[in-house]
Amino acid sequence: MKKIYYLLALVIVAFASCKPLSKTYQDIDSAPLGDVKLTLSTTEYKSLPSTNYAFNSFNFKTINDANLSIPSILAIKYPVIADLKSASVSFAMDPTTSSIAAPDFALARIATTLVTLADHTFPTSTINGNLIPGNSVAYFTADAAINYLNYKYPTPAAYQMVVLTYNYLETGVTAAAGNTTTDTFVFLKNTWTKIYTISPAQYASVNRGSNNMFLTTDLPNIIYILNSILKEDVLLMSGTTTGTTIYVAYKYNTTDQRVQGLTYDGSNWISRQTLSFLKVKGVWLPDPTVTIIEGIGVNDDYKWLNDPNNPIGLAIGTATARANLASFGDYNINATGPTVWNDADLTASLAAILLHRFPTPVVGVPYKIVYSVFVSKVTQTSKVFIFNGTAFVLQQ
Repeated sequence: MKKIYYLLALVIVAFASCKPLSKTYQDIDSAPLGDVKLTLSTTEYKSLPSTNYAFNSFNFKTINDANLSIPSILAIKYPVIADLKSASVSFAMDPTTSSIAAPDFALARIATTLVTLADHTFPTSTINGNLIPGNSVAYFTADAAINYLNYKYPTPAAYQMVVLTYNYLETGVTAAAGNTTTDTFVFLKNTWTKIYTISPAQYASVNRGSNNMFLTTDLPNIIYILNSILKEDVLLMSGTTTGTTIYVAYKYNTTDQRVQGLTYDGSNWISRQTLSFLKVKGVWLPDPTVTIIEGIGVNDDYKWLNDPNNPIGLAIGTATARANLASFGDYNINATGPTVWNDADLTASLAAILLHRFPTPVVGVPYKIVYSVFVSKVTQTSKVFIFNGTAFVLQQ
């Protein structure tokens, strides 16, 4: 009889022991293995304290409010995610504060008007290792406009913007003589991209046709105005599905060109913003990553690495490889030979550049360096390092 009681006791203990662990197993099951992307829904907003206005509004009035509130959402949603994992979080902005949500594409506002044959003409060139076809007629096709930008601006900054007025002619699209067109191009993800530009007819549809621009008094309602314009664009709406995001360029006052990112929620175009967060020592923080973008071509960092008086640079790679890097502004990883960089030397050179650029770096903060490599053409890639108190260490 004692034996039976003993077995029952073991069973009871076993069941009692499982319950405290069930929550742990659920947390482990819900923990993503890598970095995460999250679009906030009503569920996530409702995980905030009820005293937080976003609990009911399902949006944020300012970027600062989002930075303060989203870490608590991430802590609840991903309780056991590892340190140094990142989260890219997309969320809605309050339409009445849309100007705060507008991404800053203003690194270089360039307005260019092309009229004559000479204006539209440019030669075939090799730029950054890529063959750029030239143009010899008094108009641009869609491809020729991109080729012109690649020729005219060989080393654009990320998000650089060009407002281009030119004669546009496309077989089967425009009249035989072409049309004078104004388009907005932004350098996005390492390529020139034509974005949506408000037309004179669209300005006129909202009583802004006299000067084809919006005024300061329009800014508090700019999302509503742009939403009404976009929903009337039959061609745009025919190819739009829920979640589609576009950038809309519009003229503000007399000299300013602005860009507003909008996402279609199934009924309307709304303002949405994306921020990055990083988990550091168990706490989600607005991503403190320091990003360095190495330009292509003549580059002070690469010249420093190749300086014959720099003992640090002389110990990394080969003399021929360093000279090639300093001349062309990209790491040759194409094949074998004296100008080719192996991954170990390439990584060491980037770590050395970071320490040269930041002689007193912050311990534990990620430093991301964007650089160019040459394989069959020039492309950009990146590595992330963390300073451990002595040296920059590559993060896998």
